[in-house]
Amino acid sequence: MTQAGLDEQSKQQKFMRFYSRSRTTSGAIYAVNPTTLVSRLVVNSWFGLRLNSPNDVTFTTKIDGRRYMWFTDPQVAYLQNFGSSPQLGSYVYRFDMITSELRPVITDLLVPNGIAFDPSEKTLYVSDTAPNLPGKGTFAVYAYDLNEDALPINRRVFSISSLGIPDGIRVDKADRVWTAEGDGINVRNRQGTLLGVILGLKLCESGVISNFALTGNTVIILAQERVWRLELASSVL
Repeated sequence: MTQAGLDEQSKQQKFMRFYSRSRTTSGAIYAVNPTTLVSRLVVNSWFGLRLNSPNDVTFTTKIDGRRYMWFTDPQVAYLQNFGSSPQLGSYVYRFDMITSELRPVITDLLVPNGIAFDPSEKTLYVSDTAPNLPGKGTFAVYAYDLNEDALPINRRVFSISSLGIPDGIRVDKADRVWTAEGDGINVRNRQGTLLGVILGLKLCESGVISNFALTGNTVIILAQERVWRLELASSVL
């Protein structure tokens, strides 16, 4: 199983392709040149312990003058019975793009999934998507501040899905938080107030949005068997 993200802040744009763990291979992140399609391994372990199923990614450039890649690594492959026993928990990691230092920064979510920063790179949003597992998890998006060491602190609930799980997360230039949930794409202001919903049932039979991307005044939506391009009245990025 693979997923992909885009290093939008790199001067030389490249896709980050995620590989989930199988019974014989480790979960990993590869950088792929979109022109040549040449790939290279970015990270697949932490001190020799194999990653699980890298799921979503975001990048920052304003923190301490460093370029960080932040990603979620839930035990999805193992939970869905196509991966070997995990060696690491379901964590959120910070990867230094210059030094290659990998550090787990959030370790208390059950299944961390979507991840995104606000435009100032001072607020981090992460979704937890496994309330059916033992523990105190819920279908929620959590917000965090960052301390002076660029570590997430002050966790609080930002939103809870009324239907399905909060999967992909994006934050636009007006600090509105977009999340793919069971009823479609939900848009909230930075206080968590729901502003509107792009209804999933209008886009596919199941109504489930797998993921989406924002670019200019356009939303690219992955709606199961279909890909939609939605034009907005004004630019959001």
